[in-house]
Amino acid sequence: MYKVHEIFYSLQGEGQFIGVPTIFVRLTGCNLRCAWCDTKYAYDEGKNMSTTDMIKKIKSFPCKMICLTGGEPLMQDCEDLISKLSKLGYQIVIETNGTMDITKYQKIPGVFISMDVKPPSSNTPDFDNCSKTNWNNLNSLSEIDQVKFIIDDIKDYEFSKNVLTMHKPKSCIFFNPKGGINGKKLAKWLIRDKLCNVRLGIQLHKLLWGSQRGV
Repeated sequence: MYKVHEIFYSLQGEGQFIGVPTIFVRLTGCNLRCAWCDTKYAYDEGKNMSTTDMIKKIKSFPCKMICLTGGEPLMQDCEDLISKLSKLGYQIVIETNGTMDITKYQKIPGVFISMDVKPPSSNTPDFDNCSKTNWNNLNSLSEIDQVKFIIDDIKDYEFSKNVLTMHKPKSCIFFNPKGGINGKKLAKWLIRDKLCNVRLGIQLHKLLWGSQRGV
């Protein structure tokens, strides 16, 4: 049984699968409280659903790409759900904040990890998000995975560069501007510093639909 906030069909809004038709499965709950979080409604809202009911809903949509997101979806043990979806031929992108161990999910065929690294600007008075990151996760990412840094200011930018220098992840690397749309300042920094292994990311869904839910 899972606590589910919503399941809907749309286009992937960010990362290496941007624009790809995707079924979004948003689970309830998060162990962080990022200052600029845009899905605070997923902290608590949701209803209990069985694996069978979730798969029935998922099958009603016309594609084989799934984004498992939250909140932090891996606060719930998703191994049974993901394994069954994998056997049904689905590709599953797991959106995680990097605090929970990802290794058992990486062994399941068709799974891609999309990991966020939380920079200093994400912190709130009661949460030091940076200290909660499981750095072993970053080191275990493969070439098919991706890691995203949401960047607000130069402090976040320098932090993110230092993380890359220390850990050298094998995955695709995205620097996304806070808010997901206005990346001009970040683009100037990337060009100035010749970070050829970093992609500037945007959030397509915000360009198309703003802050509307379920899209």
